Amino acid sequence: MEIMNITDNEHHESHAVLPVNCGILQVSCNWQVASNKQLYDAIIIVPLKHAPNHRVSYEDVVSTDTCISLQPVDPVVFNAESNMNSCTNSNMDGSNREPCMLDIKVTNCQKIARIVIVSEGSVLEIFKQSGEYETTIFTDFIDEYEGTTVFIGDTTIQPPTTEVSVKFTRTRNKDASMGIWIFGIKLFLTEAIKEAKSGAFNYDIVQTFLSNANGKPHKMADMARRVFEYYDKQETTNKEQSCQKSLESFAADLEYLAGNNKIGKRANEKDCLNYGNNYKKPNSLESQNGIVKKESENCESPNYKEDSKESNIDIRTYIDNKFYDMEKRLMKRINEMEANTNQKLDTILSKLETQLSLKYKNVSD
Repeated sequence: MEIMNITDNEHHESHAVLPVNCGILQVSCNWQVASNKQLYDAIIIVPLKHAPNHRVSYEDVVSTDTCISLQPVDPVVFNAESNMNSCTNSNMDGSNREPCMLDIKVTNCQKIARIVIVSEGSVLEIFKQSGEYETTIFTDFIDEYEGTTVFIGDTTIQPPTTEVSVKFTRTRNKDASMGIWIFGIKLFLTEAIKEAKSGAFNYDIVQTFLSNANGKPHKMADMARRVFEYYDKQETTNKEQSCQKSLESFAADLEYLAGNNKIGKRANEKDCLNYGNNYKKPNSLESQNGIVKKESENCESPNYKEDSKESNIDIRTYIDNKFYDMEKRLMKRINEMEANTNQKLDTILSKLETQLSLKYKNVSD
């Protein structure tokens, strides 16, 4: 299979034929290029922010540099060193060749959000990563000249994908088995997003399979993604430690506030007693300050820390009890639903038996 790598470059124009050096795209095909051109010559890329709202004109896609001819590979073994543009066709019958399949993969964290294809293909099938079917394009006729028919197909891909495969399912050319012309392919790419650390799940594929036929994300897709992230092996330990620290911090803050409330309450009680004895004890203010100071010292004592630990245990026990109660209520609800379902089924069965008995009775009569 023929594989080519190409790269993006800074251009003042909205689009340009991509240079040959380096690779943001990996292009492969089960057919071979007939001329001395390469697969990547047919592709141009444009940032998605420059995509027009209307349909793209073929003049913005086709140029003399983007036209390539693809031909099926003859059922012979090619020398890889002498012919880098060839591959082996698994179908030995020339009349039943596999349709031309062009695979494009983005390798620089960008994604393909829209694709425009100008070719001889009247019907194109689009696939995403892992061979997932995306859509079928019934292309628009542009022109016909000397037996060559030109069509243009334009489609958006939602959600955007890193891989696109184009299957040229049908052409109107009489001798389509001998080859097909691709006049230009235009890709609209999203902005590059820095990849997160890889985990146990590929969230891009999960999101794609959770999307419905219209391309809109399912309402449970985000929840499923969060569940996968939570159970990711590399993140589980960090999340557990963070949750434990947050719980301990919350318990400590709660105990600290409770301690301050007790101190303030005791200080207020002492203040009332001292106010009643102000006529007899002129040093009541100093006595009150001493009490508050003593209470503050008690907060820093080892006994206070032990009380804080006990409060942490109490909070955990309280949370465990809450979860137990929730589980108990849930099981009760499930049992009630099951009982109601069984009751309805019994009613249905009894009605069916009654009808059957009446039917047999009428037949016997």
